[in-house]
Amino acid sequence: MGSMRVLLIQPFEGSASALRIPFRPLSLELLAAYLDGHEVDIFDMRVDETPLPEKLSRFQPDLVGITCSMTCAVPSTRRLIAELKALRPTTPIVVGGVHVSLLPEDVARAGADVIVKGPGETALPAILAALEEGRPLDQVPSLYLRRGERLAHTGDAEQPYRLDGFRHPARALTNKYRDRYPRSPTGQATSLTITSRGCPHRCSFCAAWKVQGGKYVMRDVADIVREIQGTEEELIYFFDDNSFVNVRHMMELARRLKEERVEKAYQLWASADLIASHEELLQAWAEVGLQRVFVGFESCRDVQLEQYHKRASVALNERAHELLRKHHVDLSPTFIVRHDYTAADFDELHDYLVRYQFTMPYPLIYTPLPGTDLFELHQHELITDDYECFDLFHLTLQPKCLSAGEFMRRFTGLYLDNPSWRGVAARAPFGQKLLDGIAQLRAVYPE
Repeated sequence: MGSMRVLLIQPFEGSASALRIPFRPLSLELLAAYLDGHEVDIFDMRVDETPLPEKLSRFQPDLVGITCSMTCAVPSTRRLIAELKALRPTTPIVVGGVHVSLLPEDVARAGADVIVKGPGETALPAILAALEEGRPLDQVPSLYLRRGERLAHTGDAEQPYRLDGFRHPARALTNKYRDRYPRSPTGQATSLTITSRGCPHRCSFCAAWKVQGGKYVMRDVADIVREIQGTEEELIYFFDDNSFVNVRHMMELARRLKEERVEKAYQLWASADLIASHEELLQAWAEVGLQRVFVGFESCRDVQLEQYHKRASVALNERAHELLRKHHVDLSPTFIVRHDYTAADFDELHDYLVRYQFTMPYPLIYTPLPGTDLFELHQHELITDDYECFDLFHLTLQPKCLSAGEFMRRFTGLYLDNPSWRGVAARAPFGQKLLDGIAQLRAVYPE
């Protein structure tokens, strides 16, 4: 069996997006780790200005893989596919990610040959093996295959979400970009990994749990420790959907990191209900270097939290914040800014953000992302079909109480007029870049 040359591409995530923070492409680093016997390269177009024709000419790939998880990245992915087809019409193009797992036709029409449903660590090696052996791809599960104007689904894999046998991300392939990826506000270089996959929550604005089939699986604790010990970067970002779901698992991981005297800083996502009800877990992680937790607060009103199917209340959110402050862990909460916000609603949220002095809070516009329950509810009310606007920073629904210009002036003010964000911008280049993007966004919606 011969080796194939595989080019894995991270495309732009949407030229219109204000939140263009190019973290290391974990999904591609993971895929590369599973491609034994093949020559693999990662091309991160967010930070690499090499023209695509030049990259293809140098590497001469036998297959191109593209990740497209975010809806706002679909237009740039389509353009990339068209350019690839023009330059190398016979080279197979495989696309994967959350968005295309749910809506494969969005890239199939652009010319993608194969779309992977769900995680690709098993599917991509199987695709390569089938191509090498001349076997039809319809024997490989978890794929959508382009057949003229239609898509053929090859069926679901029996256990697509297993994490036993997990391989450590192939970071050597992205080390060439190390100086181009953003550092933390305290200047730490960052690597991403996962301790688990999936989330038991069923939030109406999220599509990830649908892709994962509602499953939640965990990695072996000892293997996570080995990976972290072998990681050069100072800060480890657990890119899980919800890291604290299994309390016993995460307690054991914290214990092992402490025993092994692993000196790293950590960031992760967790839900407020788990933080508030398991202070012992938070304390254990604070002791081994937990630096920041991202939490979906979503609202400062209980009625809205109930509408989003959140397992939390305002009081529970505030209890989580209290415990994080007690253990000296920064909190970066997200908030959903609804399209029916009044001027008074914006004032209330602005005052709430400032009063609690959240570090890097992320207000995000209520957006019915394709594939979510919210999309089913609002699809006939959309004011745009431009996927680049589905980045949580643009209007996709008409504001009900304010003009678009006034709504966006007040929304952008939640960042530009927030002392926390001004402080981050003064310390960290990515913070200033974000605020510059927010200021540019305000100009798109003149009053």
